[in-house]
Amino acid sequence: MSDLKTQSASNTSEEESSAKNRIIELSKSIFHILSTLIESNKKKQNYEEQVKRQSNMACFSAIIPSISLLDYLIRLFEYSKCEESSIILTLIYIDRACSNGLFLTPFIIYRILSAGLILSLKFNEDIIVSND
Repeated sequence: MSDLKTQSASNTSEEESSAKNRIIELSKSIFHILSTLIESNKKKQNYEEQVKRQSNMACFSAIIPSISLLDYLIRLFEYSKCEESSIILTLIYIDRACSNGLFLTPFIIYRILSAGLILSLKFNEDIIVSND
């Protein structure tokens, strides 16, 4: 009986490790995509103008957080315990916002990621309880 408990605990530990590795790999992929987009935005002529315009937005941060974007992604996805589909949906939301005029900069990306993840979690994983 104790062998079954040990084996079950071992399987659970392996599953958790595998899930964490998938989150890290997915975070690295998203980091690469977002970093490339932010760097290409920095090279645009109107970068300073866009940053100045964004300073009036609620999601604008006057300083760039000290945590790296990759560490932030891993932490955000790991502690939210979200499904991989919600992570992908977050990236889709950000892509749609960019196609509608959002200009990604290091000053807003952290808050945009948080808002996008909350939106995707509400849409994808929220349990709706009816009062009927």
